Amino acid sequence: MKIVDAHWEERNFGVTTQELVIEEADTAEDIARGLGGLTAVYQVVKLPSSRITDAHIVESKGFSFIEAIIHVDADKESWGREFPKYKILSESEKGEMLEHILAGAFVGTDRFSLDPFFPKDKVIGRSRNVVFDEIGRGAALIGLLEGDGVVGFTIVRKTGEREYVNILDGIYPPYRGRKLSGLLLGCVLAYMEDNGGGRLYSGVSSNNTASLRTHIKAGYNPTGVTYVYIRHIGDAK
Repeated sequence: MKIVDAHWEERNFGVTTQELVIEEADTAEDIARGLGGLTAVYQVVKLPSSRITDAHIVESKGFSFIEAIIHVDADKESWGREFPKYKILSESEKGEMLEHILAGAFVGTDRFSLDPFFPKDKVIGRSRNVVFDEIGRGAALIGLLEGDGVVGFTIVRKTGEREYVNILDGIYPPYRGRKLSGLLLGCVLAYMEDNGGGRLYSGVSSNNTASLRTHIKAGYNPTGVTYVYIRHIGDAK
């Protein structure tokens, strides 16, 4: 197992944060020992679905289930149709994307949005920080084109020789309701095709069934599930 000091979340929310990542080989004793070693104000446990029989150990320590992350992946063959048009966002287009993010257009179903300990303004600020962090890691900011205009965005980062991870995406509010969300996958696959990529992976919260349906319909395949539990020591506000 791993105990990760999530210093980036401390920056986002102003409280110490630790994540306990449980692995396949961990024993029940390992899990109990790991839980006992957590000292942060905000504590997160990530439990693979193969270890669900050990959930009672986590729950007995006062942790509450908040979401399951459904891991998905996709490749060119899973798309099976003509790619939509895309572009790399210009500086002004990045600004438009950030305006939508700061307006709260892409929060509402993740574990931070649903946690009453975290004020909405800090949750929105976290989304903004994620964007700048990913830019610093070399991520590509891609715009979905309809006609000559950008109607949505997706952020992807290369993680291996031919692998990419999809960090964040969304259709801008004025264009919602037009069944465009599924095209965001096509944007990324087109970008990967142009840059030697092979496989794309991501994660969808179980609290967002609409997003899960869109991902599956677009061509993503479920590959696994991680259960997420949280505990606050004191008031995280």
